[in-house]
Amino acid sequence: MAKNHLEEALAWLQQGAFTDAEIAARQYTAENPDDGQGYNLLAAALAHQGKSLEAQNILRDALVKLPTNHKLHHNLAELLSRNGEAAEAIRHYEAAVDLAPDNLASLTALVNLLDRAGNLPLAIKYLTRQVSISLEIHSLLHLAEMLRHTGDIAAARSLLLAHQIAL
Repeated sequence: MAKNHLEEALAWLQQGAFTDAEIAARQYTAENPDDGQGYNLLAAALAHQGKSLEAQNILRDALVKLPTNHKLHHNLAELLSRNGEAAEAIRHYEAAVDLAPDNLASLTALVNLLDRAGNLPLAIKYLTRQVSISLEIHSLLHLAEMLRHTGDIAAARSLLLAHQIAL
């Protein structure tokens, strides 16, 4: 029965029936307090209803029980970022990346938030990691542009030349 509540919550969420998704997710988390999926679905249902602060609190409470769940950290960071709480969002994205170093979604979101916050040295650090995991032209160009903004034109040029990208 418990698995059915999770499946129901996901189905309701996909159909846009957010109140029903919330009810099913609450039932699932009550029956499975050690499963982060239920908390993530519950937070999504709440956020879609405009209850962002409640969704954040659900994820914070879940992280007390499940501090090594990178998806909980990532989703909390997403909510915090949307609400303009960049410093705390950065901490949770960093936790997500530390727990799942190859998670490109968390890395990309962290790099973008750090870039918007003007923290280029840290953004460069994480973007370098992202490029080492997934060599995409957009990421290489983004990294080269960040290096150029910090005044390290030689490093930007070397990066582009190493990957045979025309200047």
